[in-house]
Amino acid sequence: MSLLSLDSASIPQSVSSNVNIKDANGNALIPYHVKIINSRLSEACTFNATIPIDTKYNSIPFFDDGNSVDIYAKTTSSGSGNTTSEDKLFSGKIDRSTFNPPKRILNLSGRDWSASLINYEISGESFLNMTASDAISHLATQVGLSTDIDKTSGFIGQFYQYEHKAHGLSGMHRYQTAWDLCVGMQHEYGYDLWVDNKTLYFKKRQENDNIVNLEWNKQTENSDSYQRAILDINLLSNQIYSENIYVKISSWDARQKTTHSAQYPEDITSGHAFNFTAPIGTTTDQCKNLAQRRYNEIMAHGKNVELHLHPYLNISTRQLVKLNGTGTSFDSVVYTVDQVIIEYSGKSITKKAILRPR
Repeated sequence: MSLLSLDSASIPQSVSSNVNIKDANGNALIPYHVKIINSRLSEACTFNATIPIDTKYNSIPFFDDGNSVDIYAKTTSSGSGNTTSEDKLFSGKIDRSTFNPPKRILNLSGRDWSASLINYEISGESFLNMTASDAISHLATQVGLSTDIDKTSGFIGQFYQYEHKAHGLSGMHRYQTAWDLCVGMQHEYGYDLWVDNKTLYFKKRQENDNIVNLEWNKQTENSDSYQRAILDINLLSNQIYSENIYVKISSWDARQKTTHSAQYPEDITSGHAFNFTAPIGTTTDQCKNLAQRRYNEIMAHGKNVELHLHPYLNISTRQLVKLNGTGTSFDSVVYTVDQVIIEYSGKSITKKAILRPR
């Protein structure tokens, strides 16, 4: 949602918004209420909407035909008349629709286009002589998605078949769906995985060179940070993650008939252990890398920041944010935006973001 540059002076006192929902048949309806949850946590982004249906419609849009949906919004600075361009907030599939004829109310819920991969069962697929990036590209093509993928090295098909043979039945396969395999490769390589519109992205993590600075209590006219950017803030410290924690990864080597394992951090001998199993054929060095990634993922939940943001601000998942002004240990830490939650009701809009250090 391209609403605002990082110029704090541009933030208006109040805004109003107009939202419409479009289907593949060209119908555009204005909802009573919309909630969109955008996430980077290896899960589908979701939406819920409540829409009044005019009596002019003989066939109920989104209910009788079509299962795709696009949600757009325009935001206006109150009193100025300055309106942003219409931005697409969400694109995906409808999972469930409920229509109440007496009240002419339609309720919709659904997921983004990652649902196509989540719904695609792959027990019969073979990935011999394919890298992870090859396999992910192949699966995306199978469900009608385009791709933007960073290349990986090393074949995964042999590991995949070992795992399949070890479990015997296809129903017990480690990877049940195309999305499960994509997430498994994401964990193994440490890449970012997401779907935007109908494009699947599998990308290397970006370096910390594009960080947004947010100030909580320094609301001066000459501040370089957002003024009134943060309307409210909650800081959550999970004490369980301050104790001694370590991660152990184990894998079976089907050729050498032995077990490979690794632990991170290596110097901890007691405390809270998290044990995970890696795919058959994972080497000791790969186990070490996986253990460190899993450890970092777990420890990221030690600090959770919930921001209630000015709705005119542009913030998205995977964005890097440094917070200051709270007077706590949460200051000067670089966080990643894990979730952005947007709600529209009438002409009002609220925007929240969940941040964790990654």
